[in-house]
Amino acid sequence: MGPKKGTSKAFNTSYFVIKALYEVMETGSSKLPGLKGVSKERARAMSVEFISKNKQDFSDELKKFIIAEFEQSGFNSLPGQEER
Repeated sequence: MGPKKGTSKAFNTSYFVIKALYEVMETGSSKLPGLKGVSKERARAMSVEFISKNKQDFSDELKKFIIAEFEQSGFNSLPGQEER
């Protein structure tokens, strides 16, 4: 994770993004406004995207969800290409 390694903000944001997406995959719904109407299949695709891509390459949908739930600071805490 480059210089972001070990920051609690990055860990917490990552943990709760994955947890929220897995909730949708398992139950088919979420209480979070940013995931209302997201299908199990779309949540699965978003989780793969979150795990495998840098934040600069996230879809608009994933970026908006992260920023809505964790604010810009949560999104900014995630590692990206600038940290390599």
